[in-house]
Amino acid sequence: MQKKVIALLSILTLAYITQYLSRLTSAKKLSKITSMSDSNKSRAIFLIESAFKKYGDGDKRKLAYILATADHESKFTPSRECFAKDDKSARECVKNRSYGKEINGNVYYGRGLVQLTWYSNYKRVGDIIGENLVENPDLALDLKISSKIIVIGMMFGVFTGISLKTYINESFVDFENSRRVVNGQDRAKIIANMAEQYLAGLL
Repeated sequence: MQKKVIALLSILTLAYITQYLSRLTSAKKLSKITSMSDSNKSRAIFLIESAFKKYGDGDKRKLAYILATADHESKFTPSRECFAKDDKSARECVKNRSYGKEINGNVYYGRGLVQLTWYSNYKRVGDIIGENLVENPDLALDLKISSKIIVIGMMFGVFTGISLKTYINESFVDFENSRRVVNGQDRAKIIANMAEQYLAGLL
């Protein structure tokens, strides 16, 4: 019995390593699509793919659009709103915005690969991923956590109330209007073209 258990564990370990290497190879391949340090971009793509595996639905078209959005919005580098260098600068930038008011010592301005804003959204996403984003909103600047946020935000419609399935589903795919999931139609065609490139790399 012990030998059977050891053999089973060996098979499972090998399967995990094989899957890990496969996803890592995919991330490196996708990192060639636009200019950026290959190692940094590969890690970001790998983490987004990992988050999508947990919170997504397996549709590579949606994953491609999420990757294109992260590339366009932040070049796969989590940032503060206004690309502020620190919390003080970001607070100053958003002080006249509706979500720019301090709550319990924090201001819930945009942070991440795609800007997560508002106290309620920090609370909602934090509860889903098991991180206290309300107490420590700067956790959204961590690449691993930010990768989860962008996937959840776009899959569940956290950013604008519209989810990716509205424009990418069994009936059709509309990369251009998928931009409404994050930010109206700003740069919609550019991101749509990027999504096509990422999709080609995923297939």
